[in-house]
Amino acid sequence: MGNSSSKGDLAEILGTLSQTDVSPEAHDFWDELWKLSTTPEDIFELIPPDDVRQLKRDRPENLVTLFTQAVAQLCQIVHTPVPMYFGQALNCVRILTRMLPFLLEDPSDEFSEKLCWSVEDEEEDEDEDDKPQPLARLVIHAAAHLLFLPGFTVDACAFDDEDDLSEEASDNKIKKFPIPKGALWAPGLEGFDTRPASAAAFDRNRIEILRLLLTALCEPLYQSADTYDPWHSRWLATATAHDLPNARLIFASLTNIIFSYDPIGYGVPYGGALFAPEAPTNLVNVSAQLLIALLDYGGQNKDVLPTENIGENEENDAIDTKINKNIFRALLAEIDGSDEFAFAFEGFARLLNNVHEAQNTTLPGSLAQIECYQEILVLLWKWIEENDRFLPYILRQCDITRIVIPICFLQYQARRDPARVGLVHICTFLLLKLSGERSFCVALNKPFYLRLPTDLPLFDGTHADLIIITLHKMIVNGGDKL
Repeated sequence: MGNSSSKGDLAEILGTLSQTDVSPEAHDFWDELWKLSTTPEDIFELIPPDDVRQLKRDRPENLVTLFTQAVAQLCQIVHTPVPMYFGQALNCVRILTRMLPFLLEDPSDEFSEKLCWSVEDEEEDEDEDDKPQPLARLVIHAAAHLLFLPGFTVDACAFDDEDDLSEEASDNKIKKFPIPKGALWAPGLEGFDTRPASAAAFDRNRIEILRLLLTALCEPLYQSADTYDPWHSRWLATATAHDLPNARLIFASLTNIIFSYDPIGYGVPYGGALFAPEAPTNLVNVSAQLLIALLDYGGQNKDVLPTENIGENEENDAIDTKINKNIFRALLAEIDGSDEFAFAFEGFARLLNNVHEAQNTTLPGSLAQIECYQEILVLLWKWIEENDRFLPYILRQCDITRIVIPICFLQYQARRDPARVGLVHICTFLLLKLSGERSFCVALNKPFYLRLPTDLPLFDGTHADLIIITLHKMIVNGGDKL
């Protein structure tokens, strides 16, 4: 009953916003909105796309107030993290997640540009920390803080007795300050021996914050392939800057959540469905998507922003490597330990092989299959491209055929599906990249005994034969677009 009442109250408030102008000083009205008990489904059901566009067109002042107050609420909760206000934080996150795509869908929209990026006039004697900041930057930074807010997304004691967490860069190296291992979402990078506190409530809150960040970074989706500029998005520039709060924690936590995920569960038939809650699976999916978006920002040059894309009002001597490098690319490139590389390879092999293993069971559906295997393939490409030490390690120290098998399987299965032509491309690029290494070619001499759940002809041979047969089938029996 309580949820039905809140849903009705939300519908009434949204109706008021669409019909009349509501003053920012109407505190009772806005407080009622933020204090409602809602769900993500309620927000997406009661705020359809056409209503957001109509609100922007007919009642822009209401949209400005709604957006501004939601951001202000998040910033306030970050600075004073009182548990009784966590519900309000989730309401703000859900509303911002729903509104942002319609603010970013038109790159030439002056209203959205002014709302997200304009700032008030600065006073000459104003301190650096007190200078007004654009709402877009406040959203990104607030979300970065919320991902590790004690009692909300991590344990209440996660930051006890820890040192400074700031990130800096100089001489193309990331200075490593100690980070609180208790704040990591899972063991792995930055803490293999840690056992962070986990809870379904934490996972659900993390998912909502990650979705907000992913939504804020959706601007490139509205660019055509011909006009796409990898340096264009200021949202992505803000999210990958070196002053992003908790950047190393974000990178390590996203990576650890992905690579430590085990879809098998307890190793018994239907164990994943019976014992594994839904939240970790969804968390892995959205973590992989966000990590790809963060690593994808920037052009072919890994380090420096092209000088022709520097704003007219920026001083050339103020543009340095620290500001313009993608912090997440830099963090990925800095990984050099064998433990970290082994952890990543095991994660890639486990998750990619899960796809054909889940389809090759005696009991139908007894092994859960991951949904984000395409994202895992893209992440594998990113690791190979951004870290020069990763590929030599996995070729010499790991069984690379554990990666070859799922790549061949996936591209063969997708060969005739026009909707999955991108999957075929990424698999082909990976094989091309690997085939340039002598160690890879030697590793392919390993005998192949596995029976894959496909209609590939049976053969006795090596993994090299598997690649040849797969590519031959793709050529003679592939889709028209191949």
